[in-house]
Amino acid sequence: MNVGEKAPAAAVAPIAGIRETVNVPYLSPQEVATAVKELEEMLAAESAGARQYVKEMVARDDLWGHDAILPVQSLRIGELAIVGVPCEYFVSWGLDIKKLSPAPFTILAELANGWFGYVPTWQAALRGGYGAMPIWSRRLAPEAGQLLADCAFVQLQRLWK
Repeated sequence: MNVGEKAPAAAVAPIAGIRETVNVPYLSPQEVATAVKELEEMLAAESAGARQYVKEMVARDDLWGHDAILPVQSLRIGELAIVGVPCEYFVSWGLDIKKLSPAPFTILAELANGWFGYVPTWQAALRGGYGAMPIWSRRLAPEAGQLLADCAFVQLQRLWK
């Protein structure tokens, strides 16, 4: 008999999960045009590869002005909540989810079920900078973070009813 067979089973209840999708707008064509002007100035002295990346991203007509369909999932394992979002989510959003979670313990898992770029706070999206620069690191509209957080809040409330 091995150790696994001798170990008592741990009682973990309840176990549940929810996975839903949220329609989140990509940047509008106008936002893209504004960003291109800023990026051209910023990348003038950069490598040809960096300029080519921007050119290829701008050409993605399947993105700009359309909606991305992002999966959001919340899991309950006893008193632990795990929320998964498919992006690089700014810390403030994760802290908001943890603060408002009904679970005693909440973990946020980034890059779960895909990658849709960085998702900054509203303020960071307006200010720009690392992780918030349109096209370069951010493809989604500024409201993306709030839409994902709202979905997670509702899922967690449903799991803890």
